[in-house]
Amino acid sequence: MKKYPLFLILLSVFLFVTVSAGFAGSTIDKITQKKELIIGTSAELPPLTFITKDGTIEGLDIELGQMIAAILGGVKCTVVNMSFDELISALEGGKIDMIIACMTITPEICELPMWGHTSCPDSH
Repeated sequence: MKKYPLFLILLSVFLFVTVSAGFAGSTIDKITQKKELIIGTSAELPPLTFITKDGTIEGLDIELGQMIAAILGGVKCTVVNMSFDELISALEGGKIDMIIACMTITPEICELPMWGHTSCPDSH
């Protein structure tokens, strides 16, 4: 894993905690009990996420997920590639534990119960 500035790592962890604030306790408990963090992504935006020639999903988002897994006690980090449109329903349905993908904050996204409302425009 490449080394990135500490502030980037701290900012990323802060955003993870903020975005998942509504479900953080039960989700983190579930992840630590099963010793696996399942991340959903849409690997179509290099350098954030992309599929290498050998079929491996890589990128800055994936490295962020691996750092979060390490912070959660070194749990296994599993990345699931799916279409962008499937990500939210996969999270709501419990197929994945978190989404790491570029998402625009829209009023519809802000209405989702798992979204951290502090990042929504009307929350300030």
